[in-house]
Amino acid sequence: MVGEALGGYLAHSLAILTDAAHLLTDFASIMISLFALWVSSRPPTKTMNFGWYRAEILGALLSVLSIWVVTGVLVYLGAQRLLSGDYDIEGGVMLITSACAVAVNIVMGVALHQTGHGHSHGAGGEQPNPSVRAAFVHVVGDLLQSVGVLIASYVIFFKPEYKFVDPICTFLFSALVLGTTLTILRDVLLVLMEGTPKGMDFNAVQETLLAVRGVEAVHSLHIWALTAAQPLLSVHIAISGYLAHSLAILTDAAHLLTDFASIMISLFALWVSSRPPTKTMNFGWYRAEILGALLSVLSIWVVTGVLVYLGAQRLLSGDYDIEGGVMLITSACAVAVNIVMGVALHQTGHGHSHGAGGEQPNPSVRAAFVHVVGDLLQSVGVLIASYVIFFKPEYKFVDPICTFLFSALVLGTTLTILRDVLLVLMEGTPKGMDFNAVQETLLAVRGVEAVHSLHIWALTAAQPLLSVHIAINAAASAQEVLEEASSRLQGAFRFHTTTIQVESYSEEMRDCRECQPPRD
Repeated sequence: MVGEALGGYLAHSLAILTDAAHLLTDFASIMISLFALWVSSRPPTKTMNFGWYRAEILGALLSVLSIWVVTGVLVYLGAQRLLSGDYDIEGGVMLITSACAVAVNIVMGVALHQTGHGHSHGAGGEQPNPSVRAAFVHVVGDLLQSVGVLIASYVIFFKPEYKFVDPICTFLFSALVLGTTLTILRDVLLVLMEGTPKGMDFNAVQETLLAVRGVEAVHSLHIWALTAAQPLLSVHIAISGYLAHSLAILTDAAHLLTDFASIMISLFALWVSSRPPTKTMNFGWYRAEILGALLSVLSIWVVTGVLVYLGAQRLLSGDYDIEGGVMLITSACAVAVNIVMGVALHQTGHGHSHGAGGEQPNPSVRAAFVHVVGDLLQSVGVLIASYVIFFKPEYKFVDPICTFLFSALVLGTTLTILRDVLLVLMEGTPKGMDFNAVQETLLAVRGVEAVHSLHIWALTAAQPLLSVHIAINAAASAQEVLEEASSRLQGAFRFHTTTIQVESYSEEMRDCRECQPPRD
């Protein structure tokens, strides 16, 4: 990877550098996959009561997004080279380097290949780990790209007048690499949106339950998955009886653009979440709010990273050709625009508890609002810097320094949102919900001897869900226990959906490993 990057630099080949950059993201994908596998092996806790398996899915998503970011940068550089006509390429060095890159990609592909995974072996057929699959697909795409770069090297070595092939290779193989990520992204989003797992037939499950002797009706059937290999089910069964050249200004403008994008994402997420459930999206589309918030946060990070890079470049080069007057007027307008956007997004009364039914803020709108607040503070800072530069032009270095300070501030405002979003996507116990209190409420129901397999998670911040097994003594009425448990849970915690399985208590439950509560 380092050798290919060095070879690309010496050969002045953008195609080689493209391949080296994708090798870097291959390595990052492997590290993400290994970390996700380690995290997913951790035991459940009362906060992460489903365990940490969902880390595999988030690892795959992170791997795909890293590919998109790197590819976007390389396509930009390729377009820049094609327009400028700068083709000072060393064909020989390019040829040797690309041949080595093909060999490295083959080795990485063999190391990642999951022999026998992804094939069904009866009912227990094992699915590939999605994070490792993302890394493997990434490497296969890069292997094809390396072969293409090797062919381009031969062309350039023997026909130097065809050096324009170099950036064209970047476009073609960047498109190929992006194409390989679409299937993974679709599968990842299906899991994160709590959709019916791939290969699982909703109607077949429903018919299987209805075929059970004594079952009159089935309702509230939900099928979803922690990972590709771990489908889950909850169901209720009814039985017969059961312009100024200022980087600081450009920084502010870029963040205003992402503010606007955040608002559009929030509105789109609200529209999607209002759609009715389907047999594929059997929980409904509420999780779109959470994914909207995640997309909004990631857009801030990408924009901020680009601007910090430009600020460092300006600070090192000493290029401070700034018009103080234009900067002053523009920054004042930016403050006004941020105030208007903040007022439009502010959710009056949201986020405060009003008894048991206290309403939580929509996470996607909250992400956009926090984004705007951060940018308002940044705009005020830029306005102050504009005054300094206007009256003291020799202090123009304040411009990139403003970019660093307020970029750090904006990133800081996203951390709380990111933490809340990841808690929901990892199927953790919702913020403000006490696992022990829920458990004690159920144990306080008359006739209940034990509670196990208690899971509490959320579709969105405002829609907590619960599934649990309740073991009752022989004298208790299952129907009465079910009704009292449901009533207590709704009265105390206001769950969006509860699924309670009532079963007879036995002494073996004391020693059953699966029946033990998760650790704190």
